Amino acid sequence: MTECLIEIVDHASPAAAARIVAEEAATWIAICAMNGTSSVVLPGGRSQIAMLTGLASYHLPWNRITITTTDERQVPFDHPLSNIGSLQRVFQGRCGSAAKFVALDRAEAASDIHLPFDLVILGMGADGHIASLFPGFPVDGDDPRHLIETMPDPVPINAPVARRSWNLTALTQTNRTLLVCAGKAKRAALERALTSSETSPLAAFLRRARGLVTVHWAEDQMR
Repeated sequence: MTECLIEIVDHASPAAAARIVAEEAATWIAICAMNGTSSVVLPGGRSQIAMLTGLASYHLPWNRITITTTDERQVPFDHPLSNIGSLQRVFQGRCGSAAKFVALDRAEAASDIHLPFDLVILGMGADGHIASLFPGFPVDGDDPRHLIETMPDPVPINAPVARRSWNLTALTQTNRTLLVCAGKAKRAALERALTSSETSPLAAFLRRARGLVTVHWAEDQMR
């Protein structure tokens, strides 16, 4: 087990959580990019748009920052389900548009961004999934492939497509993680993940994480 400090910060609303997460992320990225380049992993999904919009508005040395997503649905860039497409649309026209964006459109994309990552921001599901690592998927091994193919089971009706995801080894190669979640169901999943007997991908991540993991939780569901 690696050395890891986990802290949980409660917020009155998703909007408040989004502002603080964006501020923390911007501060950390600025520190990491002071003397060189920085690699950052960001989540997709509509629930993260407010946070991503805030982050993209900060004045940072974005030309030295490389951004990728935690996972990707295997669809064209301009498809509504594309995480990297959604991310770039959020950043477009803002300060962060100067960053380099790495799409997970092929297994070899792992070579286009520096590991270990400087910052990982994760969302989570009420079932304990993170990125596109789903319950029942073997996540605790040391798979040498950083990018893996996955498929949710059951397949969600609103996104019935295969995924490509950073594996647990890649996601835990950072000293700074921000985990963003909201609602009672996700809080319950988090509490379960902090127990030694839990087997969800989130639990596996927390067992292997290093550095500082800050969980930002809000009472209401993010919209």
